[in-house]
Amino acid sequence: MAGILERIGDSGVIPVATIDHAVNSIPLAAALLKGGLPVVEVTFRTGAAAEAISGLAAKFPEMLVGAGTVLNVPQAEQAVAAGAQFIVSAGFSSGVVQYCLNKGVLVIPGCSTPTEITAALEFGLKVVKFFPAEIFGGVGALRALGKPFGQISFIPTGGIGFHNLIDYLALDNVWACGGSWMIKPDRRAVTRLARTTMSEVLGLSLDREIEGALLDEIEAIFNLSIRERSAPAGALARTKPDAAVGAEAYLIVKTRSMARAKAYLQREGIAFFPETGATSALTPASIRLKRKAGDLCIRVVEE
Repeated sequence: MAGILERIGDSGVIPVATIDHAVNSIPLAAALLKGGLPVVEVTFRTGAAAEAISGLAAKFPEMLVGAGTVLNVPQAEQAVAAGAQFIVSAGFSSGVVQYCLNKGVLVIPGCSTPTEITAALEFGLKVVKFFPAEIFGGVGALRALGKPFGQISFIPTGGIGFHNLIDYLALDNVWACGGSWMIKPDRRAVTRLARTTMSEVLGLSLDREIEGALLDEIEAIFNLSIRERSAPAGALARTKPDAAVGAEAYLIVKTRSMARAKAYLQREGIAFFPETGATSALTPASIRLKRKAGDLCIRVVEE
């Protein structure tokens, strides 16, 4: 369970999908994976949910597939039998929680009041869903709940999108965010929105202006759009050699979350090597880019 919870945190976002026909779940999952999001929650709001989960679990072993809107134990049993790796509910059901704990399945019950959060703590849970997030006070409510309940984290869902995603993820007690803003009938749109979402989650930016061709090259490596930061005039003509990594030159790519950036790099198949002398709690990661002008080190650091 801990490993699955960690992978959800590394993604930062759980796409929530309601599937009317199980066959539609395969292209949707493929589009999410292509966009850099290896997790999906299939809600039990339709009769196709269990079949969709079963098909996704068989087709995409690299993807975390969960069941959402699980209201009772029979639904939880059906979801687990279909291959769901985690269970999410809108409210708190002690029966569902106990069933999942007995089965060793990660459960994320909905908790929007101090009483429900206390009940979750009594079951030993470390992460719960906060739903509907915006209706129940949003960022302000979670900030307030963090004071008496510092030992638990939340996955807010409901009313979250590009306009407020980073506000939630900036909170220390937010594990990830859930939502359906990237779930569209057009699968190309799903991939585009998933990439845009991951760009927001990671917040990659450059510490200097660089030439257009090199920026294109770097964005291709990350499979994401990188926002250029204001910097003094003068592109990366030739920075000082970086003896520490043996590269001819280097530039800095900053991220909101080193842990999520490293996890994303690994999922994208990007090899990186650790450095010493970290400027944050986590050691920077570097990627060596081979170029005609000499090796370039792309150093990723946390803001």
